[in-house]
Amino acid sequence: MEIELKFTVPDKTTCERLQETEQLAGFLLSTGHYQDLHDTYLDTAAQDLQKAGYICRKREQADATVISLKQLIPPAGTLHRREEFAVSLSSPTLEPTLWPDSQTRSLVLQFTQHKPLIPLFEVRQKRFVRRVRSRGERLVAELCI
Repeated sequence: MEIELKFTVPDKTTCERLQETEQLAGFLLSTGHYQDLHDTYLDTAAQDLQKAGYICRKREQADATVISLKQLIPPAGTLHRREEFAVSLSSPTLEPTLWPDSQTRSLVLQFTQHKPLIPLFEVRQKRFVRRVRSRGERLVAELCI
């Protein structure tokens, strides 16, 4: 289950403050680091995954490639709560039969009936990531700007 809160940062000053502040709403923030992400969204030519109510994303960052299958459910305001399955790949292949045995692989093969996946579109982004901890130092969230 993936749970995200997505907010709009109104201006550059607020963005800079979020990158520098040590606390937010009583939570402690780590110093943070930048991540370069390259996402490729996938489906069959007939969009079988979308018809089944899912979106498939291949995310490449640093030396890791992860395939995620996310349920397409409208958010409740800023809250996104949806089923998500993920599998890490040792090589960035679009062929699900070559992915490690996982629920992600099984569902993609079931929904696509073994039809080939094709890239739909790509998104490249640079994120500033900070860990959010409670006063007791328990990790409670990740802040991505």
